[in-house]
Amino acid sequence: MKGVIQFAKGITFEKLNPLNLALKNDYINNLFYTGFNSIPKFNEVFDGVRVIRSFVSNAYASANCKSMLKEKYGYKYTEGLAVMLTWDKFHPVDDIVKCLDVMTRLPNDAVVLFHVDDKCVQVLFGNVGPKQLIEVSSTTGEHLIYSS
Repeated sequence: MKGVIQFAKGITFEKLNPLNLALKNDYINNLFYTGFNSIPKFNEVFDGVRVIRSFVSNAYASANCKSMLKEKYGYKYTEGLAVMLTWDKFHPVDDIVKCLDVMTRLPNDAVVLFHVDDKCVQVLFGNVGPKQLIEVSSTTGEHLIYSS
């Protein structure tokens, strides 16, 4: 498939809402903004960074990921403004401190949810409030660690 821009299995640039070029451009811009402003920053601090969840089209999410859309920030994935990451040897106690270092490298519209139980982080962009790092645990709920 030389010359075809493919974002995920079966999702090519041409299939991204061909009737609304402005929306397509905003969505692609969001994808690049999210990817370039999060993955390299985490990769500078952690080894073996992997993407667990990334963009998903609204139509696909509505048909196949209804539970994701019910999540507090699930809609961010349909806008290209969220990515879920994990890395090798994820250690909740040590790595939350390292995430504070990553927070200094992220844009001001970032919110990072550090999921202790799931051993992953959600990086969300396009937020109106301050830059935040929030610890999420099944035992303690949400706990604000950092706010700029």
